[in-house]
Amino acid sequence: MSRASPRYSTTRPTTRACLRATVNTALLSPDILSTVMVWMGMPDLALITRVCKTWQEAANARLRDGQQSRGLYAVGGCYGGPHPSSSQSLSTVQRYDPLRGEWVILSALSQARDHLGLSTAGGQLYAVGGWTGNRNCATVEVYDPLQDRWQIAQPLSTERSGLGVAVSHSGKLLAVGGWGGDGLDYLASIESYDPTTGKWEMLADLQTPRHCPGVATIDNMLYVSGGLPGHALARLSSVERLNLDESDSRWELVAPMQMPRYRHALASLEGKLYAVGGETATADNGALVVTSSVEMFDPALNAWQAITPLCRPRMSHAVAVFDGCLLTLGGFDGSNWLDTAERFDPQTCRWEEVPVPGFAPRCAQGLAVC
Repeated sequence: MSRASPRYSTTRPTTRACLRATVNTALLSPDILSTVMVWMGMPDLALITRVCKTWQEAANARLRDGQQSRGLYAVGGCYGGPHPSSSQSLSTVQRYDPLRGEWVILSALSQARDHLGLSTAGGQLYAVGGWTGNRNCATVEVYDPLQDRWQIAQPLSTERSGLGVAVSHSGKLLAVGGWGGDGLDYLASIESYDPTTGKWEMLADLQTPRHCPGVATIDNMLYVSGGLPGHALARLSSVERLNLDESDSRWELVAPMQMPRYRHALASLEGKLYAVGGETATADNGALVVTSSVEMFDPALNAWQAITPLCRPRMSHAVAVFDGCLLTLGGFDGSNWLDTAERFDPQTCRWEEVPVPGFAPRCAQGLAVC
């Protein structure tokens, strides 16, 4: 994405790479090169053919790499009704296609789900847990972008929705907190999934149960912010972190956010954490108090500071790092379902709305780059 539109800065390099590879593929044709080399006095046609074939295969590989550019994937979520709690769970999957500059529909999840966890590991997408419309689930689906196909993977040990998912340096998925289990509790438990073995294992519990927290990693430190600790309890501003490089590590508190946040988004960019939007309270009339505020955490200073807010309030939205910027997508502003996006440029420290043609309004979806 460029600074003015998400269409251009991703499209142009990809297009140039594809164009170069396409031209190289044509020019490296054995018929063309053999003629040129014979004309230059190199009559060994068998050798020329082998060399041309090798060069052409390399050019074709570059062409495939250019065509399979990384894109944004929006997975699942919910839509409809006056509030997310009365909405319909979705199985919809969309990808932002940098070549077209628009969102396209892909193969749907086998199970509709919102408030799921979504992350990328080993070049594949993992959709983890979530709410199916009538219950929490433990199912996990894995998406292969090259085949546009979802497959069922080993399920979580605990049914949970409103969880956060991140990936460690070693490529393991981390499913954090949420709401679920046999007693429909607010969860402090953490599960780690190793794609090489296909197994989940439990990690050290959070100090506090957290439903719909923010989850992100910096330097293999797992950070978990805010969330809801239980029924009818105030939203949290506290933040915990776990050192993933130490096998016996325990959760420790770091500086709290300046305001409580629930159903917000947490993302890491250039060594800093960003807590974006969220729900901060319930008004006396039952309406949700949704914020546009954004805070940045500096691990070296162990401090949060308020920065430029979003253009509009958002809760149950999604945030991903794309083209060196933060992109927040969809969500709910307290009364409206959002089909808009905003981008934050760390160089200017500003948010701006960007067009997302073809994106279907929804909230509580997963968002990842793959």
